[in-house]
Amino acid sequence: MISSIPTTTTAAPTTAAPTTTTASPTTTTAAPTTTTAAPTTTTAAPTTTTTAAATTTTVAPTTTTTAPTTTTAAPTTTTAAPTTTTAAPTTTTAAPTTTTAAPTTTAAPTTAAPTTTTAAPTTTTAAPTTTTAVVSASTSRLMCYYNSKAEGRPAVGKFRVSDIDPDKCTHLIFGFSDIIENELVPTTVNDVQQYFEFNALKQRNPLLRTMLAVGGEKFTTEKFRTMAGSQENRELFIKSVIKLLRPLKFDGLNLDWRYPTEEDKQRFTELCKELKTAFVVEGTSSNQKRLILAASVSAERSTINASYEVEEIAMHLDFINVLTFDFHGPWESVTAHHSPLFQGSQDTGDAIYSNTASALEYWRDQGAPEEKLNMGIAAYGRAFSLSSNSSAVGAPASGPGEEGCYTGEEGFWASYETCLYLDGVQTHLISDQKVPYATTENQWVGFDDTTSISTKINYLKANNFGGAFVWSLDLDDLSGQFCNQGKFPFVSQLHNLLVPGKQLVKNSPYHQQSSPYNTRNTTNYNYISSYYNHHNSPYYNCNSPHNSHSSHYKNHNSPDNNRSYPYSHSSRYNNLSCPHYNNSCTFYNHRCPYYNHSCPKNNHSCRYNNHS
Repeated sequence: MISSIPTTTTAAPTTAAPTTTTASPTTTTAAPTTTTAAPTTTTAAPTTTTTAAATTTTVAPTTTTTAPTTTTAAPTTTTAAPTTTTAAPTTTTAAPTTTTAAPTTTAAPTTAAPTTTTAAPTTTTAAPTTTTAVVSASTSRLMCYYNSKAEGRPAVGKFRVSDIDPDKCTHLIFGFSDIIENELVPTTVNDVQQYFEFNALKQRNPLLRTMLAVGGEKFTTEKFRTMAGSQENRELFIKSVIKLLRPLKFDGLNLDWRYPTEEDKQRFTELCKELKTAFVVEGTSSNQKRLILAASVSAERSTINASYEVEEIAMHLDFINVLTFDFHGPWESVTAHHSPLFQGSQDTGDAIYSNTASALEYWRDQGAPEEKLNMGIAAYGRAFSLSSNSSAVGAPASGPGEEGCYTGEEGFWASYETCLYLDGVQTHLISDQKVPYATTENQWVGFDDTTSISTKINYLKANNFGGAFVWSLDLDDLSGQFCNQGKFPFVSQLHNLLVPGKQLVKNSPYHQQSSPYNTRNTTNYNYISSYYNHHNSPYYNCNSPHNSHSSHYKNHNSPDNNRSYPYSHSSRYNNLSCPHYNNSCTFYNHRCPYYNHSCPKNNHSCRYNNHS
C-alpha cells in the first residue's frame, strides 16, 4: 500500500514535504537497502496529473506494477548511490496512488525533499562468500613411486623418506613390500620404521594418499603365481593386506606383478575382484574410507593380450598405472628411446606399438575407462655405448652405457645424473616421437626433458586420461645442484602441469590463522610444542633415538654410524678396499666426481682421463 501526501503546486517556489513510502511485504534476496535520491528539479507542464519519469538505478532486476495514472511531467533524472546487490528477481505490486495537484500554468522550479524508502521485512539467501576447504585446481592425478632402496645409495645419491616433498604428488607409492608364505610382509625389518615416516607425511598434506606396492621389476613372479593360484591362498593374502595396511595408515595397495602369464590371466582377475570386495566390506564394517586398489601393468601389446582380462580387471581397480617406459634399452643392438610418445618412422613389425600413445589407447580400446589410466613417466634415461661413428636413432650399439655415478647401474642414468653427464652437451629432438636424446663421446642416451614432458601431458589431457605416475622420486634432483632448475625439477614440472597446486580459500581449516596445521598454536608441525618439532619430540630432541647423543643412527656406538658401519672409516663403501670409492674402484665412471686413479674407467691410461 503506497500512500502519497496530497500536494498543491503553485507558481511560487515550493519545497515538497518529505514523503515516506512503505512497500508491501516483499520477498527478495537483497538485504534491506536505504536509498537517498539526489535533489530533483522538475518543471511541470500545465496538467492535472503527474507520471513518474524514467529512473536509472543499480539494483537487481525488479518488476513493478503500479496503478494507472494520467500524468504528464517533464523528464526526471534520479541518480542513486551505487548499489551492488545479488538478489533474485522481485515482483512488487504497489497500491493505487491518487495525486491531486492544483491547476497551474507554469510551475516554478521545485526541489524535492529527500525521500526515504523503508523496505518491508525481507528474506535473504546470500551466495556463500567464504568456504572452509582446500579446493583443488585440477582433478588430475600425479602418483609418485618412492624406491626404498635409494636410502642405501652413496653420497648425494642417498634419498630418504624425510627427503620427500609431500606437496608434489597426489598419491605416494612405497616400493616395495614382499610376499612370504602367501602373506604381505615388509621387505626388511627396517621398512616398518620407514612406513611410519612415510605415512606421517600426510600430516603435512592432509590431501595426500599413500599406498604400498608389492612386487616390482626384480620380484620373483613365482610368489605371485603361488599366492594367486588358489582361493585359499588369495584369502590368506587379502587378510594379511588389510592387517598390514590399516595399522600403518596406508590408504591402499598397488599390485606390481610383472607379469602374469597366460595361465595366470584369470587368477589375476580373481585376485583383483576379491581384493576389491574385501576392501568394500572392511571399509563398511570399520566405518573408514575404503582402501584404494591399483595395479601397475605392461604397456607392451603382446603382454597385454597374454596377461590381462582388461575389461574385467578394470571393473575392480581404482587406478591402472601403465608402464609406458623401457620399450627399448641397451639390451638391444641399436639405439632407441626407451619412452617415446609416438611411433617412430623406423619402427616396423610389433615395434610400431612400442610407444606411450599406442599403449594407453590400446588399454582404453580394450575396455579400461580412460579416467582410470595413468601414463608412466620415467625420471631416468637409458644409455647405450655406440659401436660406430653413427650417433643417430638406430645407430649400432655394443651394449649398455656407463653406470650412473650414484645409482650404479649400467645404462641407467637418473635425471640428475643425466644433467651431470650432459652439462654443455647439445640435445636432439626425435621429431616424430617427440622425445630428446644426446650423445657424449661414445655414449648415447634417451631421456625426457621439459619440452617432452609438456608434450606428453598435453597429449594426456587431450585424450582425457586420468593422470600420470612417475618412477621415481629418488631419481629427481633433490638438492637442485645438478640440473640448476631448483629442487625436484622433474616432479615439480609434472605437478605444475597436472596439479597446479591448492587454491587456498579464506578461512580454510588448513591455512587460516586458527588452523591446527598452520598457526603458532599448532600441535602438528609448525610450533615449538609440535610433536614433530619441539624439545620433547621423539624425532628431533635431545632424547630422540634418531638425533640425540645416544642415537642408534648418529652416536659413536651406532651400528649405522660407527667405525664398523658401511659408511665409516672401515666401511666397505669408504675404506681402502672399497669397490665403489677406493683404489680398486669398478663402480664410478670418468664423469663421476668421486672417481680414483686406478678405476678402470678413470685410471692413468684411460682414454677419457689420461695425460694425452
